[in-house]
Amino acid sequence: MVTVASAPLDGTLTLVGDQTDVGVAAAEHLVGRGRRRIGVVMPAERGLSTFAEPRLAGVRQVAAEHGAEVTPLSMRYSDEAAAALAVLCRELGLDAVFGYNDEYAALLSVALTDCGVALPDRVAVVGADDLLLARVVRPRLTSVRHYLPGVELLADAVDGLVENGTATPLPRIWFDVVPRQSS
Repeated sequence: MVTVASAPLDGTLTLVGDQTDVGVAAAEHLVGRGRRRIGVVMPAERGLSTFAEPRLAGVRQVAAEHGAEVTPLSMRYSDEAAAALAVLCRELGLDAVFGYNDEYAALLSVALTDCGVALPDRVAVVGADDLLLARVVRPRLTSVRHYLPGVELLADAVDGLVENGTATPLPRIWFDVVPRQSS
């Protein structure tokens, strides 16, 4: 069996990647660009907290190290919710938002622009997953990209597990920011 987890699991071939690192990468990028009042979109839909909570923890970790403020922002995946959140971001005086992933970030970016908030001058926005969407919205969306071990490494590990009962440990999944116009 092959799985993805934040630590190796007994009896499985584990791709190790911690969602906290996604939040760390986003926050380091934002703080590195002088942002100190960071909102973090927390999807209101069921089941997404498994990813959202560790990402928030990563942003909080970096913010604490740099004296930045973090405000969790609950948002449903809809135009209406994004519009309401854009107004709230403006009222709170946030200068950056980590949008959980590219889809939520794109919705919020459009809503911020629609309510007269200039990106990235007034508010910088960062998504995650580096989907094609990040490159087609305007302004183009800065995103946290996931780097997975190559298919050959994974195939060799599975082969070793089948043939020898043991697998060569795989390199960790790592995350890096792809800077674009939104930040």
